Amino acid sequence: RAIGEKEDVTELLLVAEKARRQRDLPGARAAAERAFKLAPESARVIELMAELSPVDQALPLFRKVVEISPQNSGALNNLAYLLAMKDQPKEALPFAARAADIAQGKYGPALDTYGWVLYLLGQYTEACPNLERANARTPSNAVVTYHLGMCYLKIGRGAEGRAQLERA
Repeated sequence: RAIGEKEDVTELLLVAEKARRQRDLPGARAAAERAFKLAPESARVIELMAELSPVDQALPLFRKVVEISPQNSGALNNLAYLLAMKDQPKEALPFAARAADIAQGKYGPALDTYGWVLYLLGQYTEACPNLERANARTPSNAVVTYHLGMCYLKIGRGAEGRAQLERA
């Protein structure tokens, strides 16, 4: 009740999360699907389904979560990142910007996604500060470090870019 879900749905969400932590993705997916049958309009259930789905299935699910819960920075970020990876950075930009704004610069993955989307759009001078902040928040994340290195190369900071790429 505390999280706003029925008891049986909450139990299935917990089973799915436990299975995911144990790297039992089929078990996690099965529990999430059972929860989805019980609560097909639950943003929490739909988001979990999206996180456990292949990209083409995840995109409409993340869109649904954002529609139901427009302030969900995690869903906004994931939707933006998937769109960017599907070579749709223009469509990803408003979602990435909203996720970064909601997170108020405190969530490294949202800063990384926003920075990387700007990078993909060729807006390197705007991208690098976001990627620097993402890197400061998540210094051991190789993807963030790679993104920062690539951005540095584009703005003419070759030595720093190569150093970041080697670190990644």
